[in-house]
Formats: sequence, structure tokens, C-alpha cells
Amino acid sequence: MKVEVKQVMSREKEALEAIRKKFAQGLHDCENIILPAAKAIAPERSGRYKRSLGYAVDETKLEGALYSGGKTALHAHLVEFGTHKMPPFGTMRKAAEQSRPAMGEAIARRCKEQV
Repeated sequence: MKVEVKQVMSREKEALEAIRKKFAQGLHDCENIILPAAKAIAPERSGRYKRSLGYAVDETKLEGALYSGGKTALHAHLVEFGTHKMPPFGTMRKAAEQSRPAMGEAIARRCKEQV
């Protein structure tokens, strides 16, 4: 009886891990959706902000993140949130709202694949 319970638990863990991998693959697919949308919306005065846009996936937390900035565009937060002299542009927020349905479909498509 104990052997059967262990086998069921190990199969359950394998199935959960397979589902996590499919979801993570779906998050990676979202890069091809949201990053071009963000780059299309981004202002291009010098091009540094647009080039600094990126996308990363944390597979342990199952999170995807659009980011900007870094050493090449230290002003990215000013473009996104604005200053007292400049209104916020909201590139990442706009891109996320535009591509949310397509990203949901991409993740759902991956999760529906055979395990």
C-alpha cells in the first residue's frame, strides 16, 4: 500500500513539474509579443531608452517582467513615470495592456500542449 502511494505522489509531482515547465515556456513566448509592442510605443529621441527595453522570466516564481534602464539608459524611470517638467510616457504600462490578451493566449496554448 505504501509503495502505491509513493508512486502516485511521484507521478503527481512529475505532472506538476511538467505543467510548471509549460507555463514557463509560455512566459518565454510572451517576450515575442510584449517586447516588440513596447519598442513600437517607446519614444526615440536618442534611442537609448528604446534599446534598454528588455524582458526576463523568473522560472522559479513563474513571473515575466518587462524592464528598462541599466547603464545605457539611466533616465528610463524618468521617461516611464515623468518629472515635474515632463508628463509620464508609460511605455511599459501601455505595452502590457495592449498585449495582455495575446500573452494570455500564448500561455494557454503552451499549457494545452501534450505533456
